[in-house]
Amino acid sequence: MAGDYSDFLISLVIRKAGNEWAFEKFCCRQMRSIDGFDYLPTSRSYDLGADGRSRTLRGNGESYIVSTKQEERLPQKAVRDLKRLLQRDRHPAMVIFYFTEVTSETLRLEIEKEVFKLLKSPFKFKVFGREQIIEQVHQRSAAFEETYLNAIEEIRRMTAPANRRSVADIRLGYQILLSAQMDKAGSDLRREIVRSFVLEALEELPNQTQGEIANRITESLQLLSPIDPIYVSPVIKDLLREGMIAEGTR
Repeated sequence: MAGDYSDFLISLVIRKAGNEWAFEKFCCRQMRSIDGFDYLPTSRSYDLGADGRSRTLRGNGESYIVSTKQEERLPQKAVRDLKRLLQRDRHPAMVIFYFTEVTSETLRLEIEKEVFKLLKSPFKFKVFGREQIIEQVHQRSAAFEETYLNAIEEIRRMTAPANRRSVADIRLGYQILLSAQMDKAGSDLRREIVRSFVLEALEELPNQTQGEIANRITESLQLLSPIDPIYVSPVIKDLLREGMIAEGTR
């Protein structure tokens, strides 16, 4: 599979597809491709602050991966896990942090600052947020594909341009997307996909009403029945709150 993934697709997959265990496996595989060390996910009952550890030593110490898809209190999460790790290994050679929800450089630097306060030996550490993870996948996509192949293919199928799919497939796929009873992860995935359609519609023609946006999505997907604006309303509210779209959208 060619690794020509959009930033949106990578972000959507690492945040919403799979669980924490899948993300931990991805991080171990990704770091193996970056620094050449073989990392293994730790067991569910024996992580002790680390979600992955190297098979071989780096110099005189072990390397560890700490990862999470947690959305809140991330500096505290980093400190808590690092304290647990240092109780077991007081002199690690390297600690790598992966956070899907670190979306700003300010937050990433705040985590670095909190981690630095705990240094009791000159071990190295790295903090990767969502932007860094996306860039890593652009450069090396094998770990991303190995971990999330099914999710990648499903999202690509659901968001493919109309001229690449039959009208029947588009209609069926979107009906499933909008009407299926899903767990939280599935509902979040559906919301993110609707978000991408809304942004695409507004990019073509800003300051549309919710009904106009729903109609534009209906036309672009060549659906026989119009999409109810109820599906775009909460997404538009989120985008307004995040400052992603202008206040004129109604």
